[in-house]
Amino acid sequence: MGSRTKSWLFGAAVILCLCAAAFGVTVPIHFNSVSVTAIAELLATIFVVTLFMERAQEVILTTVRARGSEQLELTIRKYKRAVQRQKKIAPEKAVEERFYDQLEDARIEKMDYRAFTRVLALRLGLLFGLMISIAGVRSIGVLVDEAVLGQLSSLQLRMFNVVDVLLTGGVMAGGSDGIHKMTELYRSYVEINVKRNKSKKRELDVVED
Repeated sequence: MGSRTKSWLFGAAVILCLCAAAFGVTVPIHFNSVSVTAIAELLATIFVVTLFMERAQEVILTTVRARGSEQLELTIRKYKRAVQRQKKIAPEKAVEERFYDQLEDARIEKMDYRAFTRVLALRLGLLFGLMISIAGVRSIGVLVDEAVLGQLSSLQLRMFNVVDVLLTGGVMAGGSDGIHKMTELYRSYVEINVKRNKSKKRELDVVED
């Protein structure tokens, strides 16, 4: 798929979203009051589920990809020994270029193998994340009251569920480290707001005095 085709599809998707809003297909959703406890519980739940998912993902990838990685490592060692052997046999002569070429090709193949494994891990993580989200582990839906969701049209409710599944699955695919960073970022945000409110309160107390 060429870059022009991708750009066209992206533009069409944006226009479709804007048309949905312009023709009143959807309405704003009112969220519950977001408390620190609710966000902490939500992130903790997703974090724990993601840890289980990552472990399962690791087992699958190890089963599928470990053998190939070990074989490439053995190939690299074999070519290294070949180069060292040539140096010992004829130290006064330069090692034939083909030995270095073979070693370099094996290293490049290992790099490509690792790169594809990382891509496979991301795809597998996204797939697992989407499956888990479809099964019921959501991030946005728990922040909206069921009565509010019940007032949505059938189309908007479906769209809401799809977006919730995509966002939750994407967050899980990012791994537990990403969720931990989100938790730390939110905690820092809360602490800054608490300090700011305390500072404003002191200023008001001083003015009143």
